Amino acid sequence: MGISEQTPLSQTIGYRLIKVGEMVMETAEQVLAPTGIKPRHFNVLSTLSVDATLSQRELSTALGIDPNVMVDLIDELERQGFARRERSPVDRRRHIVVVTPKGKAVLTKAQAAVNEAEERVLGVLTSDQRQVLFEAAGVLLGLAPVPRAG
Repeated sequence: MGISEQTPLSQTIGYRLIKVGEMVMETAEQVLAPTGIKPRHFNVLSTLSVDATLSQRELSTALGIDPNVMVDLIDELERQGFARRERSPVDRRRHIVVVTPKGKAVLTKAQAAVNEAEERVLGVLTSDQRQVLFEAAGVLLGLAPVPRAG
């Protein structure tokens, strides 16, 4: 959509959010390509890196990803050596998904790439505009506010 296009749809917040999301996703795919992972893989690895107790099903629920799709994502991450399924040390009947050392290394590179993608897309905004967008998106997603520094 060019800036001069003034369709009724382009005047809605939802449409604009979708288009911004598409821009971020496309840019993230480009910058993540050298790491060998895609945005969904990054999402899974990031989540597992902060909660190493999640089962495949819990991960699927937490991320809102269809369980069948999650199976494929974990399979791909296992093939690449970035994650593995193992028995829970707390409940031997459960299997959890853990990030491997190789996965932690790629996650570090991927985080830098995602930061770069966000900067490419949002770099035209002032820091105040970014903060407003961040907070508004958090409200819409039902996320707790992040405390401000200072």
